[in-house]
Amino acid sequence: NSGGKKAYKGSSKLKASQTYTPQFAAFTARMLPFLTDSKFKQKLPAVDESKPFIQIFEEMGWGDVWDDALLRHVVRYVRGSSSLCIPEEWRPLIPTAL
Repeated sequence: NSGGKKAYKGSSKLKASQTYTPQFAAFTARMLPFLTDSKFKQKLPAVDESKPFIQIFEEMGWGDVWDDALLRHVVRYVRGSSSLCIPEEWRPLIPTAL
């Protein structure tokens, strides 16, 4: 770009605000075999969509899948943010520690 930073910008069909770094592109390229090879795909548990979403969320486990998905920091943010307004009925469902 004009500032000398290497970046990839999508076509006009991609929102103009979405710019991807070379690091993101390299990571995505490295992950592609895992995303396309059926032996790496996990069978996801069936979800009873007739249940309210809050109940489905409550029944989820908080095991190491959150670490595997690199989402521990997201849970910390959701639990600790003073500017995020979590409905009172949801607050007990978000762990205070993982």
